[in-house]
Parts: sequence; structure tokens; C-alpha cells
Amino acid sequence: MTLIERKQQLIQRLETVFDEHLINEIEQLLDQKEQENEVLYFSSELKGKIDRALERMKAGKGVSDDDMKKRFAKWLVPEQ
Repeated sequence: MTLIERKQQLIQRLETVFDEHLINEIEQLLDQKEQENEVLYFSSELKGKIDRALERMKAGKGVSDDDMKKRFAKWLVPEQ
């Protein structure tokens, strides 16, 4: 039996199912599978920025976590 035939047979069987719990389980299984297959696509501009940042890090030109916290702290200080 081919994949298409199996899918058609499964669809026919699903049409006869009135068990809401079973339908929920099937939906969850399909949703879970879709999430596993999701692929992130970056624009060429964003990919270029990421590549440049990685090169800077490899060259030792990155910013330490402490330095970034200090920079962010300046933004978080409320104006008086």
C-alpha cells in the first residue's frame, strides 16, 4: 500500500471517529510533529550581521557579560 493510499484510508477512518479524546491526541501528535519540523529562516541581512558578530567574537572583539550589564544598566536608570 502506498503512502497516499494509507493517508486516504486514515482520513476515511478519522471520519468515523467521534471520540473527542482520541481526536485531541491526534491533534497534539500532529502539532508536536509540526513544531519539530519548524526551520528558522534568516534574511540575508540578518545572517550577515550574525556572521560578523561571530567573527568579532572569534577575533576576541566581543563584549563581556559584565560590560553588557553595565551598558544596559545605563538604559534602565530612570530620568529625573
